[in-house]
This record gives sequence, C-alpha cells and structure tokens, in this order.
Amino acid sequence: MKLTVSLAAILLLVVVDATPDECVKAGEDGSDYRGTVSVTSLGHVCQRWDSQSPNKHSRTAERYSDSGLQENYCRNPDGESKPWCLNSEGTNPRGGLCDIPTCPVAAECDTGYVKCADQEQCIRESYVCDGDPDCEDGSDEENCPAVDCSDAANYESSECYSAAPQGQTLCSLLVGLLTTLIIIGF
Repeated sequence: MKLTVSLAAILLLVVVDATPDECVKAGEDGSDYRGTVSVTSLGHVCQRWDSQSPNKHSRTAERYSDSGLQENYCRNPDGESKPWCLNSEGTNPRGGLCDIPTCPVAAECDTGYVKCADQEQCIRESYVCDGDPDCEDGSDEENCPAVDCSDAANYESSECYSAAPQGQTLCSLLVGLLTTLIIIGF
C-alpha cells in the first residue's frame, strides 16, 4: 500500500489542541482545568488555596491532591458546575464561579478536505496555498512555498496570475504583445 501525502496537507497541519490549561471542554464541569484565571465572574480576586484568610475552608491541596489547588487559580475540586474560587477581598461574597473560556470543538473533515488552523472549518485540500484565503482565519495561505512566476509551469498559478495587470497571465501578455507587433508590422 502506497501512502501519498500532499504538500498542502503537510503545510496546513497545525495542531491546535486546546488543553485544560486554557479552557473548559464544552459540557464538562472544568474539574481538569489548570489555567491561570484568578478572578470570579463578579470581578473578585481569588484567595490562595493555601490560605485560610479571609475565608476558612477545607479545600486544600492535601485533601484534594488531584485538583491542582495552586496559587489563587480558579479550580473545581468538588464537583461544582464550573471552576470557582474563594474571595480574597472579604467574606461577602465568600466566593464565586469563574468565567473560563470553552474549548473549541474540532471539526471532522471528509476525505479530500483539511482542517483550518482554528479547527472549526474544513476546506478542500486543493485550496491550500492557492493564493486565495479560504479559511476564515487565513491559515490556508500561511507558510506556503514561494511560487517562481518565471517558470513556465507556474504561469497559470493564481499567485502569478494575480500579479499580472488586470489578472492577465504572462502567457496572455506575450500573446497580446506578439499580436500587437504583427499588426504594426514589426
């Protein structure tokens, strides 16, 4: 069995796999979130988990060793609806839920299609590095090899085509020039 991988597919393979360090997976409670958000949705700065002031609590790293109770970062050690923290600014409110971004859901692409860097959109493999951005984030036109427009094999490339005046190719320009020379009898 022969495996063929196109240059376009290789160029577009940018792994954007959001981790629990950055976001909460859609539909989950964020118990695996390990990011650095440290403020509640109401704007209160979080109390350090290793501090008992101003709010005494039982949520310690010793008791919840797998919960990532570090610094004053929002966490969900006890099955709340989403990550939360205690209020370092006082006891009213005692704490609150935190606004953690939801992880993007990766698109599944059919055969002959590739994912854009945002992992949310699929485009035809042949659209990668074709000179026209097809991904909303423009990732299909990033890191593309330069096209040598002086090479006859590339005359019809959209990169060379768009560089010519009024969208003309070098070949069509030469035909026009030769026609003009013949008409004027040169």
